[in-house]
Amino acid sequence: MSDTDSFIDEVSEEIRRENLFKTFRKYGWIGVTLVVIVVGGTGYREYSRAAEKTASETFGSSVLEALPFPRLAVDLRWGRCPVEA
Repeated sequence: MSDTDSFIDEVSEEIRRENLFKTFRKYGWIGVTLVVIVVGGTGYREYSRAAEKTASETFGSSVLEALPFPRLAVDLRWGRCPVEA
């Protein structure tokens, strides 16, 4: 391989690299935006699930506290059957 071929290969590689960086500069914001949307959506979903779970647990605790028999409420809270065989 001659020096001319080596020089042409280096120039071609540099042109390809410049074109790649130009494309990243032009369209890179799309990838960043997609990542932000996915991360934000996942965070919102997890926040919503946690808020719903907290509300459900609070409601369940208030229902158990409202039961007329305190022993029954304690057994239900701990997942035990209130009727012993």
